[in-house]
Parts: sequence; structure tokens; C-alpha cells
Amino acid sequence: MASITAVMRPTLGFARLSSTRCFSTCSPLAKKEKGAFLTDEALAVREARKKKREEAASRKIDPVFFMTVKDRRELRRKEKDEALKKELESLPPLYQYSEEFIKSYTPTRPGISRGLLRKKDLALWQKKKADREMERAHRRRYLDVPLSLIHSNYVMEPDGMDDLARCAVHFNLAKDVFRKEGLLLPTPLKVRHPDRFYVHRGNVLVPAEAQKQPTVSYKPASDETLYTLLMTTPDGNIYSYRQEVLHWMTVNIPGNKVDSGEEICPYMPPIPCEGTGYHRYAFVLLKQEAPIEGMAPLPSRNLERRTWSTADFIAQYQLGIRGLAFYQAKWDETVGEVFNELGCGEPVYKLEEPIDIHLNPVQREAVHKRHAYTRHERKV
Repeated sequence: MASITAVMRPTLGFARLSSTRCFSTCSPLAKKEKGAFLTDEALAVREARKKKREEAASRKIDPVFFMTVKDRRELRRKEKDEALKKELESLPPLYQYSEEFIKSYTPTRPGISRGLLRKKDLALWQKKKADREMERAHRRRYLDVPLSLIHSNYVMEPDGMDDLARCAVHFNLAKDVFRKEGLLLPTPLKVRHPDRFYVHRGNVLVPAEAQKQPTVSYKPASDETLYTLLMTTPDGNIYSYRQEVLHWMTVNIPGNKVDSGEEICPYMPPIPCEGTGYHRYAFVLLKQEAPIEGMAPLPSRNLERRTWSTADFIAQYQLGIRGLAFYQAKWDETVGEVFNELGCGEPVYKLEEPIDIHLNPVQREAVHKRHAYTRHERKV
């Protein structure tokens, strides 16, 4: 029931009416609880719930059964946060780059509070920033990064292999070598030349650094599985346009024992001709369903016989693509030595007409596009 009271304000000279609600059923006990206005019936329901919880606790019954939906959600959130706190406290610091921490640090797991993960990450970064020596090394850009651990935790993992497949598409190796739009590479391939020159995913090597046969390692599906390892390039075939050149090939490799396989084509160093820019050289690992028989070895000093097609070879023997590693190389003086060993002259590609030195860069580029390169043989 509402009552109307008149309030006179002497300064304004008129009366204003205000209405207030009066709760006849409101008890003084309800007013003292958090300032809320509760009826006697609501208080009775609350007391009944408290008694049920106490009885459930005494009978060892789960008190969650008598909770409201909001209280249950709050209880579950607290339990998850407590479990996450214990898990994060048991893990080593982030700046140590430990393998166990990287594998267990997954913010996208269901049921984990991302806010606590962000707080933990922020606390670790603040701790690293408090280290003045590390902060100074990072600011002056001489902080050492454990590349071996990054290689084992990223490059050799599925995320790194997906990036490798995208790099193969970016460098057009998927189309030029395999005649495919995309690749699926489940097996990491580690290629190492002498003097610690590694082959990754399109890095640049000088031909002088790849004169000797590299060592190739990978993790096979089993010791009985047979593999084929080959090295090919889709660039620079001087005998057949748009054909590959086979540089190295070994078939029937048991597991990862490359030396135990049957060598069909001996290793030949990269031979990017002068004037043709960078050439792509790819190491391909193929899985065999059965042993390959009847392949005649290729002569090591016959460059014309090394004309090759990886896609046709895969289709002929029903092979599966498992691993890939590739690099880029540009001409240097060692290319001429390889051509002399092969018994053929070294081709050199130059412009037909000389470029005027007075042209600006835009005009010079236009002349490059207009005039084709002409092949010459270097005189020894």
C-alpha cells in the first residue's frame, strides 16, 4: 500500500508530493542482511536450504545437489582454477625453453581459464625483464637463442611440416616437381652437408658448400619399410626444356639406413649456370610399397642421361611422398670444375646486346625483358 506525504520546501514556496513504498510484511531481520528487502517466506526458504546442506554434509551427501545453478558454476570455476594453479606451479619457468613445458603449455585446452594462463605468462615475462643481463642482451641483439631446441620442438613437429609444405607451394616445387597444388609431408627430413651446412626450406647455399654428398636422417615408420631418396632440380636442364636434372638417387633403403640402399645415380654437386640466377635443389623422400627392381644404374659422367621426371617416377612405382628439404644455389667458380669433370663445356648465358650504362633502372629492366639471353660456352 502506498502512502502520500506532503513535503514543504520554504525556499521554493510550493509543496511537492513524493511517494514511498511501505512493506508491511518486511521483518527487521531481513533489513540487516546486506541491506536487501526479503519477505518472511524468502527467509524461510533460505533457512530450509541451509538446514538441507548441513544435513547433507553430516550424511556425506554431495552438497552440490542442493545448490543453485549460479553457485554450481562458481564452484566448478574455482575448482578448475585451483587445478590449473597447481599444474602451472609444478611446471618449470618459460624462459628455460624446456620441452616438457612447451608440450604442456596449451592455452586452447577446454576447461582451462585463459586469464590465469595470461597472468602466468605475464609474470614470467616480468621475471625475465627483471634479469638485467638478459634484458641488455635482448636490447643489444646478441641474445643467444637455442636453435637446436627450436628445431626439435617446431621444425620437426606437425606445425613445422605444414609450414614446409606451404614453402614448397610458394617456391613452386609442388607444381614443377610433383605436379600438385599442395603437399602433405608427415616425415621430417634432416639434410646436412659437411662443415655443418644444413638444408632447410629454401635457404641459400653456395655450390662450393655442397660439393660432397650430404648425410640424410629421418624417422622411419618401421625398420622394414623401404624408402627412396633422391635429389633433383627443376631448373637449368641444358638438354631438355622444363625437364628436371637428377643429381642423386638411392632406392630400396631399409628404414633410415641410407648407406644400405641401392644407389642408382651417384651424387653430383649443384651446377647452376652463370647468368641464370638461383636454382632450386630438392631432396625428396618417397615410401615404397614393394622393392624396386630392374632399374639400371645411371652413368656418373653423362649429364644428358640425368634428365628426369619425379612425377612420372612416382606414378610408375606407386610411391608416396613422405619428406622434403630444399635449398637455392647460384653460380660460383666450382660450377666450371664440375662441368670439366663431366666432359662438357660450361654454358654461360649473357645478353645479346649490351645495356647502355646511361639507362635508368626502369629502362634497364625493360631491356632485360626485351632481349633474350644467349647461351655461350666458356673458353678454358
